Amino acid sequence: GKRPKSYGHPQAFPRDWKAGLVKRIIIYAPNVGGGGGLVLLRALLSTTWQGQRPLAILDERGRSALEGLDAEIDIKWVKSSTFGRFGAERLLARSARSNDRVFCFHNLPPIFPVAGDVVCFVHNAYIAGSVPLSGLKGWVRKRLKIERLIAGLFHYRVDTYVVQTQ
Repeated sequence: GKRPKSYGHPQAFPRDWKAGLVKRIIIYAPNVGGGGGLVLLRALLSTTWQGQRPLAILDERGRSALEGLDAEIDIKWVKSSTFGRFGAERLLARSARSNDRVFCFHNLPPIFPVAGDVVCFVHNAYIAGSVPLSGLKGWVRKRLKIERLIAGLFHYRVDTYVVQTQ
């Protein structure tokens, strides 16, 4: 399988987009429904898209905080559930084309093969593995173990990782 090209900031993105090498942007954030992640997502979605019409696959929990962004962005809302997440993964796999740039904004790589260039932003220290899970209890610890497993199993689907944590 393919291996990540680099770890760090995807500096080639603006150059590639302006040169027409990237046809469309896909912002994939099916598990970003609140907190700091939603604040960062709103800032990203509020940018000027210079004639582009990105596709955004977003968690319905963030809908009220992201009102008014629909004009320039094709937004697909997904349910915050296991089935909703699975449906979002299928939607991403069906939607992405070879010259699209996919930004995974929810810490995890796609579970299905995705055409295009995949950039995964990791901003959760628990998923990055830099913080032990031993201090966590119950469902939170189980969920993070599952997310770590997904991150490890499907890392090869990512072209570039942007690590935003220590």
